[in-house]
Amino acid sequence: MSRPTTPIVWHLCQNLDCTITALYDWQTLVGSLIALGAAIWAGRLVHQQIRQSDLQETKRRQQRFTAARSTLPLTLSAMANYATDMAHKLKTFKFAIERDHLHGLLLDPVPPPSDAIAALERMIEATDDPNVTKMLRKMLSEVQLLQSRSAELGRVNFGERVGIPHNVDVYILQCATIYAQASALFDFARFANDRVEDAVSWDGAYNALNVMGIRDHEFPSLYEFCRNVQANGNGPESP
Repeated sequence: MSRPTTPIVWHLCQNLDCTITALYDWQTLVGSLIALGAAIWAGRLVHQQIRQSDLQETKRRQQRFTAARSTLPLTLSAMANYATDMAHKLKTFKFAIERDHLHGLLLDPVPPPSDAIAALERMIEATDDPNVTKMLRKMLSEVQLLQSRSAELGRVNFGERVGIPHNVDVYILQCATIYAQASALFDFARFANDRVEDAVSWDGAYNALNVMGIRDHEFPSLYEFCRNVQANGNGPESP
């Protein structure tokens, strides 16, 4: 009597021959199930490795952020000092223009602090806060723009310059803006506050001018320029 062709899966095997026959008849399915189980196990291992790698990367990123934020007060102080020193140079330059002390008048711009610039770039890379990123990005933009503009005052003869008094007012306002931007980030840098505004106000700019020793009664044309910009609905930051 021939062996039945119906797969022996519908009844329980009672002996070894039956078991071997069942495995033979179902070897493809058994192999597939084993392969599926191995794939699922391997997938779980890969998923665990990816999750562990993500956790490690998140931890490293958080450590970089904490390190960059911990040194940010020093960086902001350096930027505020840069803005103050540059404003004093421009203030002296403006005094000379207003008193017609034009002979040999050239500006010696203050170089931006390269270490502080690099630290700001690291902070931008480390943070996920869009307002912090925006404020730092605008600060770097102000510094680059101020450096480019003020360099002209150190290499062109005064007689060839047009609109210089107005330009100096613009540059001094830029110094005040950089100072105000640094001030706006100090609480965040000191871990006193996680909230950062994405722009500086005119109150911040006027306060920066006063802190830098640039008073309304000494520089009425500068303050008039600032008030005109404000009256036109513009902020102190460069567009």
